[in-house]
Amino acid sequence: MAGKAQVDPPGGYEAAANAQRLHRNWLLSLPAIVLLLIGASGPLLIVLVYSFLHPGDYGGVIWKPTLDAWFKIFFSVDIFDETVHLADAHLSIFWRSVKLSLLTTLITFG
Repeated sequence: MAGKAQVDPPGGYEAAANAQRLHRNWLLSLPAIVLLLIGASGPLLIVLVYSFLHPGDYGGVIWKPTLDAWFKIFFSVDIFDETVHLADAHLSIFWRSVKLSLLTTLITFG
């Protein structure tokens, strides 16, 4: 069998080379993906943490947890008789923001 050419199995070396190339490309893009995730989610996490803290007298925050800011988003207190009602305007704006952000995400990745 000295004169016959050796035939590779279908997809053998080529598939292995493609898999190795994909793995290498993924590893090369990993630092950029990590930086983008930190750059996008870092500020959002800071805002989320600050939303659960007491506001300071002259700016800043007091590091004591509270739900007052979130209570003011969903409810409003009447200034005359201190009754609590749902804040319809705040809820509609909040819901519209959530819908727009989800729609934007779907359009971006779709």
